[in-house]
Amino acid sequence: MSRSVLMFAGIAVALASAQTEAPGARTIARPVGPAIGAGDTYLYAYATPDPQGPTIHCKGPGIDCVAVARLLQPARATHAHDATLQEATVRINQILEQAERAAPRGKTLCLYRSARGPVLVWRAAEPRGAAIAARPANAVSNPEAIAELLGIEPARGRTVAGGAGGTLEAELVWNDLMKHYQWRCVNPGNNCVIHTSLASARSASVFDSTLAQATEQINSILERAAARPPQPGMRLCLMFLPAGPVLTWTSSEAPAQSMGRQRRVTAADPEFDRLSRQVLGLE
Repeated sequence: MSRSVLMFAGIAVALASAQTEAPGARTIARPVGPAIGAGDTYLYAYATPDPQGPTIHCKGPGIDCVAVARLLQPARATHAHDATLQEATVRINQILEQAERAAPRGKTLCLYRSARGPVLVWRAAEPRGAAIAARPANAVSNPEAIAELLGIEPARGRTVAGGAGGTLEAELVWNDLMKHYQWRCVNPGNNCVIHTSLASARSASVFDSTLAQATEQINSILERAAARPPQPGMRLCLMFLPAGPVLTWTSSEAPAQSMGRQRRVTAADPEFDRLSRQVLGLE
């Protein structure tokens, strides 16, 4: 048997094995474009009230602006990110890639974590490697003031409590029955958006017809996915993790525990990033 035939047979066996490990799932290709989660994932945001309309600027390390507007794509299905969310993520990233190709001159796409919920906006394109300039005197940095300036409106009239881009704090809690960590979002914080719709904005300089259409399409995908939880009591969340934003199923109920001490891991724990990747199949 030739070497090429043996190689092909080995690939086929590996693919078959991957399918049996996660029934109903499929191997997901990485998104096209810049690497996600490879440094400078989140940036600090401020707005300027320019004559042609408000402008969003994203510079320096922060939590406000997802520099590459893509969702993380775990390549294998898990209890937290199943086949339903795999498919939703692929479709959403395709819409984001298409929208980015229509960016106005001097602008680039970002996912802004506003005080009224996550929203797609055109931000000022900064040359790669450019030095961080001082903020202009007319810069607006307060999250609620930025939301007012841009006219950001929560999807379907929903209000968002808890500040800049989130409603609750995500934590990993050990499930003694299933022998794995699972997500819970029950305490105040800013990295677990428990409603599953993107906001919109009235200012055409940051939110035009391209982004309005993309937002409508994405919200439709999210609404359909949210209606298909893997089990009762689960809800769809947009989670802002250190590696980037990702769709995941979370529970508002306490997991089954033994008589021992309940194991919880919050974002303040050094193990949070590694365990988050593990739970979501990103390792």
